Amino acid sequence: MIDLNLDDLDLVGPASSLAMQLVLTIGTGGDIESDWLPLSSKQCLNGWLPAKGAPEVASENRVGCYGEHDVQLMESFLAGKKPQEDEPYPSLAELTRIGGTKCTSVFHSSDVKGEDKEKALRYWVLVPTEEAWWMRVENGHRFSNRVVHCLVGRGDGAKTAEPLMTE
Repeated sequence: MIDLNLDDLDLVGPASSLAMQLVLTIGTGGDIESDWLPLSSKQCLNGWLPAKGAPEVASENRVGCYGEHDVQLMESFLAGKKPQEDEPYPSLAELTRIGGTKCTSVFHSSDVKGEDKEKALRYWVLVPTEEAWWMRVENGHRFSNRVVHCLVGRGDGAKTAEPLMTE
């Protein structure tokens, strides 16, 4: 196992909150089988929710945040230190701690809009599976998935037509 230095990820605060949903794994053998979430900063998704068995994010799921949507990307960050090198999988428990801490910090920051966020909103943490973490070569390109994703949506599960994140 690798011991990741939380200082490298600028993590402070609790590893979860009442609004945090169960941590999901992404990648082969995970809760979400997709190897990658094709999302850009603060991207909104409609018709796709982070859930066990969720399909891959399709281009029609990626929408503008001033239109109807289910969730918005809060943050994506690299959990490994060497993305282009072989690096031991830190363990699901360690990734859960790292992802939970970083996502909770962003959720409680001024980057996420709203009052009484714990009741009004919910957020998800997606961490890579061990298989997704490992370096592999495909079509001559080396890659791995060491990215943790944090997404936010309304607490009641309803869609919104306003960004949940500041611009």
